[in-house]
Amino acid sequence: RRNDSAADVTEPRCRTLLRMLTPPCAIWLAAYTTDHLRGDTVAGLTVAVVLVPQAIAYALLAGMPPVYGLYTSCIPLVIYAATTS
Repeated sequence: RRNDSAADVTEPRCRTLLRMLTPPCAIWLAAYTTDHLRGDTVAGLTVAVVLVPQAIAYALLAGMPPVYGLYTSCIPLVIYAATTS
């Protein structure tokens, strides 16, 4: 005979664990609509226009090749977008 109370406790734990392991971007990406695309595109272009020259300038000030400035500025943005809600 199966103990139903043990199954009742295990299922919420599994869902909680699955929710913790799911990146936040997967949750909002499922509900993303094309209405948001225009605003997100404008925001992304605005950040790029400011970020690219700034990143290149900081790399040159540090005596590094400009491409390192681009790497150090773009990679954290991708991580931020994937891990925040």
